[in-house]
Amino acid sequence: MTRVAPLEPGFRWRSDRRPELVAERLARAGGVEVADGPWDLYWTRTPSPASLRQLDGHRRISYVYGMGYLHGKHLLAMTLARAAALAKRRGQPGLFDIAPRSFVCPDELERWRATAAAEPATIWISKTGRGGRGEGVSVVTDVDAVTSEPELVLQEYVANPHLLDGFKYTLRVFVAVTSIAPLRAWVFPDGLTKLTTRKFTTNRASLGDRFVHLTNPDVLRNDPGVDLSRHRTTHAAYRERLRRDGLDDTRLFREIRTLVAKTLLAAREPILQRNAELGCRMEGQFMLLGYDVLVDRDLRPWLIEVNSGPSLNVEADGASESGRRERAIKERVVSDLFTLAGVLPPGPVEFEPLFPSPSMFDWLPCYERLRDTDHHDLRDLALVDAKQTLERARNNPARPELTHSSPARR
Repeated sequence: MTRVAPLEPGFRWRSDRRPELVAERLARAGGVEVADGPWDLYWTRTPSPASLRQLDGHRRISYVYGMGYLHGKHLLAMTLARAAALAKRRGQPGLFDIAPRSFVCPDELERWRATAAAEPATIWISKTGRGGRGEGVSVVTDVDAVTSEPELVLQEYVANPHLLDGFKYTLRVFVAVTSIAPLRAWVFPDGLTKLTTRKFTTNRASLGDRFVHLTNPDVLRNDPGVDLSRHRTTHAAYRERLRRDGLDDTRLFREIRTLVAKTLLAAREPILQRNAELGCRMEGQFMLLGYDVLVDRDLRPWLIEVNSGPSLNVEADGASESGRRERAIKERVVSDLFTLAGVLPPGPVEFEPLFPSPSMFDWLPCYERLRDTDHHDLRDLALVDAKQTLERARNNPARPELTHSSPARR
């Protein structure tokens, strides 16, 4: 059972979405749920400007205004493209090569069509910019049938995924953001490994089968006769499996942390600008993000998307071992999140700081008004990448293909 730290007397919380584990945790700590009126915690994914302006140094709200630069699929693509362009101008090409190539419609539709025509073997996946729970996500089966629509993202499909017993999978990584200035973020050491319900193939006849290519549980639970509990595991079990297979799980998860850090750095200054425009007080804003990461055959992580409201309900059968493990992970995530955000009293947490110190990397790699220290910080981050690549080469002398390159250049 997750430890119970008490809330202050009379603590009031409200929500426009009510994850079961959040409600359970706050109830056990003595919180009082209210439908309206004054509140100490507002658990929401879509706060109004009025609610953000109510932050007073005491109240907490479970959203960082402007984080749409990451969890909006089209905005994520644009944020990373902007960061990559700046890094390239500084002589650091490839620094933000952490997600598959993406084209955002309608502006880039013609450029995508030209690319698709020049690369007929490349598979593409389409995503609606603000879709969630697998809605509006599909593998493109007819390039000519794609039409422009606002916020549509056309992304290169990673066609060489690492497989578990023949199944494609993604890693759900829980990330807590408790401050933007300075940047403070935390990564939970465990998480969920979500497998598809049908074995992987890129046979053209399979491209329309979402149960082969998507790992979202809201999609997969519609596969007839499938028990989702049998198609998900924990990061701890996954890492043990990698070690049994002779693979370097430590390096992989170190690279995942670097990937998370880069996305937050790329979005930091736009987030600050949005809050300044709205006149928001940022103290009291915190957020739980769910990063979905795909691992390719070379054990390189690729960012697929960032979720603003990662599920905190138990999706597997609660009576199964998989369901019990999922509940234990999510209970700890919720409790630690509230501790880090100052909702609960200070105490030990399992979340690990993403950056070595709270003020490290307190800079922006994609901001027009650059500070003098930015170039040095960007260089230091590049050196981290170089060191990891060198370690990879030393550990795998017979596998020169384990160098960083985008899926399109394999």
